[in-house]
Amino acid sequence: APQLPQPAPLVVRTTAAPISRPAPPTPHGMARHLLQPAADWGGVPRDDQRLPVDVEDEDARRQRRQLAADGAERRRAAEELRGLGTIGRAKRAEELRQKEELLGRIAVQHARLGVEEPLGLSAASVEQLRHLLEE
Repeated sequence: APQLPQPAPLVVRTTAAPISRPAPPTPHGMARHLLQPAADWGGVPRDDQRLPVDVEDEDARRQRRQLAADGAERRRAAEELRGLGTIGRAKRAEELRQKEELLGRIAVQHARLGVEEPLGLSAASVEQLRHLLEE
């Protein structure tokens, strides 16, 4: 019988190669709350655990609320445009969505009343559909 070649002996490394690790974060780079001991949930917070109370006047509050509202409006507008590309396409898509919703509501209303839907209903504008739904 032919002899099979013997496998090479295993080489065992006796010293480990140095592992490069990032330096641990320094205290000035960490968040302050991570350096403090955990709060006791059952009692009153110590003086060093209390957050500073910021007293601001009404104008500063109003300005902050206005900035928040402006940011929310920008995010809403960006969300409307997402995937559509232009403002015109976004408006058209919103109009189509409203029209489909109104057509569905009118169909339900006419079915409930047992009345046939008017012809050419899908060609009506959103305002006309709203007016028909209110009648």
